[in-house]
Amino acid sequence: MEPTVYRISAVLAGQSAHVAVVGRDAAGRELQLELSPDRARGLQPGQLLLLTWSAHVVPELEAAAPAGAGEAKPSEVPDAAAPTSTPEPATARSQASDEEEVFRMLGLG
Repeated sequence: MEPTVYRISAVLAGQSAHVAVVGRDAAGRELQLELSPDRARGLQPGQLLLLTWSAHVVPELEAAAPAGAGEAKPSEVPDAAAPTSTPEPATARSQASDEEEVFRMLGLG
C-alpha cells in the first residue's frame, strides 16, 4: 500500500444523491470520489485528502467467477508512463511539498 496525497479541487453537490469530490496529486493525476452527503460534510477545496488502498485476490470469489471475468484486456490497460495531462509546474511543486508534509506528520517519510 502506498499512500497518495490529493489536494481537493472541487466538492460538487447537486441533484444527485451523491457528492463528487475531485482532487489532484503532485503528478497532476485526477481522483474523483462519489460520497454520501454525510461523508462529504466539511470537505472543501484546498484541503488535503490522503488515500491508501490495496487490491486483494479472494480465492473463494475467484473460483466462483465465470472464466475471463474481471480480466483486463491489454488494450484496456492504460500506459502508466504516458501522462494524460501536464500539471502546471508551480502546482506540482506545491502539491509535492503538501505530500511530503503529510507523510512527515504521519511518520512515513
